[in-house]
Amino acid sequence: MSVDIWMMIVVAFAATLATVRKPRFEVPDERRNGANLHWFSLVLNGEAEVRVRQIYFGVGQQFIDAGWNIPNNCFDRLICLVISESEMVTTNAKGEQTWAMCLITQGPVGDLYRECLKSLESKKMKWVEDGDLIVPPNLTIEMSEFDGLTANGSHSPRFVIRHEAHPSNPSRSMYRMTDFNC
Repeated sequence: MSVDIWMMIVVAFAATLATVRKPRFEVPDERRNGANLHWFSLVLNGEAEVRVRQIYFGVGQQFIDAGWNIPNNCFDRLICLVISESEMVTTNAKGEQTWAMCLITQGPVGDLYRECLKSLESKKMKWVEDGDLIVPPNLTIEMSEFDGLTANGSHSPRFVIRHEAHPSNPSRSMYRMTDFNC
């Protein structure tokens, strides 16, 4: 066989592989069809103070059902959607980002949930009323299925989240809520 025939066989085989092979980092369909929201992130040693207009808590699957994109490892984790009083600017690996709605995961979510429930008991926060609920991308989902809270009266809930080095593992970092005031 001549070199030209071998070259044609190799090219044909490579073309066959290219049409069958799937990309290594293919995004699953459930993430491709949802609406994107800003994911809260800060540079290391960064800090952000957020003044809360409304805050919604639910597990990842609820957010997916409501029409938002959620990472694959967050289906069963508690997530919080924060709607701030005014636009926020946070600095992260992508530079400065401006947002009014963001999703928060990790440790601060549990702390926020506990503090919001305490504020609910002390009447500083209240459940979001039906007429004030946000409209999710999937209009068939009712946001009343989430734990949605808002300020009660003149109270102005705010929290501070800090991105810091992990205390026991220097190769990792963590987000921590350093202040909640209502």
